[in-house]
Amino acid sequence: MANAKVVAPPKRQPSKRKSKSGSAGSKRKGRGKRRQIVKPGQYVFASVRVSHRRYLLRPTRPTKEAFKYILAAMAQKWGVEIYAACVMSNHYHLVLRDVRGVQPDFFRDVNRMLAQFLKAQYGISGNVFRNKPNRVVLHHAAAVADKIAYTLANPVSAAAVRFPHEWPGFRTRIEDMGTTSFGGDRPEHFFGKRKTQPKDAATRLGFPDCLDSFYGSREVAVAALERSLEQHVHRAHAAVKAKGWKYLGADRAQKVNPLKQAKSWEVFDALVPAFATLGLTKDDAIAVKLEYIAFQLRYDECRERFLAGEQGVLWPAGTWAM
Repeated sequence: MANAKVVAPPKRQPSKRKSKSGSAGSKRKGRGKRRQIVKPGQYVFASVRVSHRRYLLRPTRPTKEAFKYILAAMAQKWGVEIYAACVMSNHYHLVLRDVRGVQPDFFRDVNRMLAQFLKAQYGISGNVFRNKPNRVVLHHAAAVADKIAYTLANPVSAAAVRFPHEWPGFRTRIEDMGTTSFGGDRPEHFFGKRKTQPKDAATRLGFPDCLDSFYGSREVAVAALERSLEQHVHRAHAAVKAKGWKYLGADRAQKVNPLKQAKSWEVFDALVPAFATLGLTKDDAIAVKLEYIAFQLRYDECRERFLAGEQGVLWPAGTWAM
């Protein structure tokens, strides 16, 4: 993983094709797709979206039970702590702690198993999810609390239901954090006859230690989460009203055609955040940004040397294995 020596490919002539910036060969394939693993122990907010915005994750009972089983099994396998989860019809959100710094492996297995289940259930082929999830590193307890509330309020923000508890899909609750386990039996579709996966799986929904430390006690932290959730729901109601949308409703959400594509307006190829500094002081937030930029610059430098044929390039700490 980090700081690994990799044998470089044979030296090749630089491309004569001009990049968008005008310099020859300055943007080779893969440039700008730097992969930095999250440091062990950091908190992460992740969003995974279905390819072509199809409703393959519609809130039916089989899909809900399959997701709980897969998430629990892979969280146990990779030592990932789950704090909040919400599965919408064409995407899902997680707030988690990557204890061992292996989140690419975790998401690879969750999405691969979930894709296999969905393809077997609907008789489809091809990609189920977009190439990679959007992962935001949370650098302060305030950011963790905000993303947990955002995740749990997502059914309202999407105008699916009027209140979060009405959503029929898999959605965790604040009152279950640190006290309740989730999971289930191995799904019948695709996994029913396979002995490579456990017959059942369960894991406890965690409560972030950083919230206990920041707020002083579990009771105060829970109250802060509930207030933040109420604020997110209130803002969602205002946004839905301002846009003139109507709530879909739980029944219609369960009956939607899974192969149908969402038609709501969406910005494609927009910049997505890599980290959240909510709660940090100005100086600490600047330090986080400078550390992130330093990694990007160091990675680009190593990549240019690697492609130029240099042997034994020492990549910056945090580089995920190719």
